[in-house]
Parts: sequence; structure tokens; C-alpha cells
Amino acid sequence: MSTNKKAVLSSDGITVENTIVADADFPLGTVCPTEVGIGWTYESDIWWCKKPYPSWVKQTGGEAGSIGVWEAPVARPDGDCWAWDENSFSWIDVSPS
Repeated sequence: MSTNKKAVLSSDGITVENTIVADADFPLGTVCPTEVGIGWTYESDIWWCKKPYPSWVKQTGGEAGSIGVWEAPVARPDGDCWAWDENSFSWIDVSPS
């Protein structure tokens, strides 16, 4: 038998309360990606981590069972050395001097 990571959802069927690794035919839980953890949500067949910042919104699209992407209200500049500043609603350059 193969094993899968499964999310145990709250009574509303949305919030992840726990995760387990179990045989595919084990009746408890919903099969989920390995990244899913406690506090994530499962809405419209997409897995969502906790909202990173109050101003960010869910990006639409994605295949059923995939992990959703949160999007900042301002596009991130190219490169890796940027951090979001919620107070100014802008990206701050955090590259080493």
C-alpha cells in the first residue's frame, strides 16, 4: 500500500487541525501536499497557508489539490533581496550593502 500525507480538517471542513501519514485507503483525512500544516485552509479544492500580510489577496487559478499563492498589492521587483513592508505597502530592498 502507498502512504499519503493527509490533513485532518475541522468540523467546518476548511481549517487543518492536524496532519497524518497514512495508507491511501485510511478513512480519516484528506490527501494533501507535503507542505500543508496545522492552520492552513482548504477552500475550493486549493490549500492555503496562513495569510502572510493583511493587504495580500489570494491569487486566482490553480489546479484542484494545489497550493494557493498569496499576492501582494504591488508586484515584487526582480531579484531575491526584497521584503514586504506592510506599513508602506511597498517592497524594501534588503540586499547586503
